[in-house]
Amino acid sequence: MYCGEMFAVWIPGVTASLGSLEETCQWVCRWWSVLVLTFVGTASWFSIGSAHEPGNNNTDAIQFRPSRVAHFQQWVSAARATLQQVHDYECTFVKRERINGQLQEEHVAAMRVRSTPFSVYLKFTAPRSAQGREASFVSGRNQGKMRAKNGGALGLVGYVLIDPQDPRAMQGTRHAITEAGIANLVSQLEAGLGRMSSEGEAAAAATIQFAESVWAEIPCLVFQITDPKATQRDAPHRTLVYFDRNTNLPIRYEAYRPDGELLEYFGYHSLRFNCGLTDRSFP
Repeated sequence: MYCGEMFAVWIPGVTASLGSLEETCQWVCRWWSVLVLTFVGTASWFSIGSAHEPGNNNTDAIQFRPSRVAHFQQWVSAARATLQQVHDYECTFVKRERINGQLQEEHVAAMRVRSTPFSVYLKFTAPRSAQGREASFVSGRNQGKMRAKNGGALGLVGYVLIDPQDPRAMQGTRHAITEAGIANLVSQLEAGLGRMSSEGEAAAAATIQFAESVWAEIPCLVFQITDPKATQRDAPHRTLVYFDRNTNLPIRYEAYRPDGELLEYFGYHSLRFNCGLTDRSFP
């Protein structure tokens, strides 16, 4: 199945179709600052990455209503069902993270992801300091290392091999490239639900709310999870997960510290599914 070909997706109470979007991905990334979506575990039951939208997004203006774990579980399960039909995708990836107490610049990258073997390619278009930087990882290739290439004149040296957990690769980011992609995000949501289930909803003490919203001109159902036990300074005390109502996939994530300051966000937009990506798509 190629970009532009339609396929049915099941969503709770809705049957939708996915098609190609018009926006073309641009390819850019930073090799020593390989940001990659998803999330790193923390003491909080619900620890995941972050999301962002083009332009300002005032979450305080969203009118949330009470929800339950079962409601959130329904959407996560439907997202997993959708992913069974997704072999690969291209998109624009955006993220912003707080590192050592300092909020970094927003990063924007063109992204390619393949399900099997798990493969990720990033090339950054912003900020200016990161333009042209690339990172590529394919499971089972290069002894588990990623290939990275700098932008500008330094890119003339070509690609270098580096461990995804190397301090150079983790500089300026909270997440390794091996954590990248929507499927990894869904896995983290499933893990969070599993922890809550094992503790019991009352014991977990997390508050779940939901609301309708729009991100990147995409109608979304947003879940807000507040964890009163996440009291450490850089713990995700409040998280928001935006599900695309047309595909049921989580396309945006935000995390806030107990003091209300942004911890991180990340998001995926201009998604194009089942494009027929090959090994050549991941240099």
